[in-house]
Amino acid sequence: MSNLRFTRVFLAPRNTAGVIVKTNPNPAISFFFEPRNQTVNLEISGLEDFFEDHCSDCEYRSRYNYELEEYEGECHGGVSSFINKTCLKFKYEDMVHNTSVDINTEPYIFRVKLSSQFNVLVHDCYLNLYNQTQLQKGKVMVMPYRLGNVHVSGNICWGDILDNYSSRRNLRLLHNLYWESPFNKDLIPEDSESLSDWVSNYSVEVEKYHSEWENYTYDIKGESFAASEGSVEGILFSTHNRNLGLVSKHYRYRRQDNGEINPIVVGFIKRGEYKTKENNKTTKHGYYMKCGEEYFSLDIHAEQINLRPVYPINTKVK
Repeated sequence: MSNLRFTRVFLAPRNTAGVIVKTNPNPAISFFFEPRNQTVNLEISGLEDFFEDHCSDCEYRSRYNYELEEYEGECHGGVSSFINKTCLKFKYEDMVHNTSVDINTEPYIFRVKLSSQFNVLVHDCYLNLYNQTQLQKGKVMVMPYRLGNVHVSGNICWGDILDNYSSRRNLRLLHNLYWESPFNKDLIPEDSESLSDWVSNYSVEVEKYHSEWENYTYDIKGESFAASEGSVEGILFSTHNRNLGLVSKHYRYRRQDNGEINPIVVGFIKRGEYKTKENNKTTKHGYYMKCGEEYFSLDIHAEQINLRPVYPINTKVK
């Protein structure tokens, strides 16, 4: 058996409708969100606006060199005179301005893939729409949520945003970074009117590029998974023998480690009142973890987190 022992805690995004953790094969965490109001920032290029207004049929339109950040050549549509009034070698970012728009999001999944040692693979993050009706039937039917900077595969294009992401276990920050960073026009369909129209009218615009719902039930759940309804504060993974021994066998999940199948504890961390099983007369307030139908407090030490059996208030003692 593997000697790999770890306990990892990930801070979860807020206001989730539910969470599914796949432990085998190819571990991943999927956070489900219901529609909500959201303000998004847009990075609008003044140069693109000018081309669209004055040069839509010009054969020289593509002559703007984004790498050299300058325009090369002449244009019958008035670009030369426009450029001469500003600078012969102007920079693309000088023509950019930011704006914001309020939208109603679609039901979506923020999915983060993990390594075999349950570390976050930040470049393997996906944003997908999901079919709420099918989810109630036990199927996870998805399509890419191409609202902003998302590939047709659903993979998020981070650009240089991850330069601001140092804590690889803070998935709340990672989720917020996506929504709070400006969207640009890079990955929206080329024949869409504009970035602001695309984002503001996504539910209508996307019908032009509608793809079929794909069955991602196995991709989301795999052969071993844990699920929690509602919002959670965090997610705990542990392979330490002491923690494994506290959890009933049918609440242990499976993971692959060097070709072997080994157990792992998966717990959903919440905050509230609970009592210890040793002293059920004293109420405590803080973080506790649910693993299957069992509950534990988190006894945090410098090198590891130990679990202690508890039960939340209004939960029957088992």
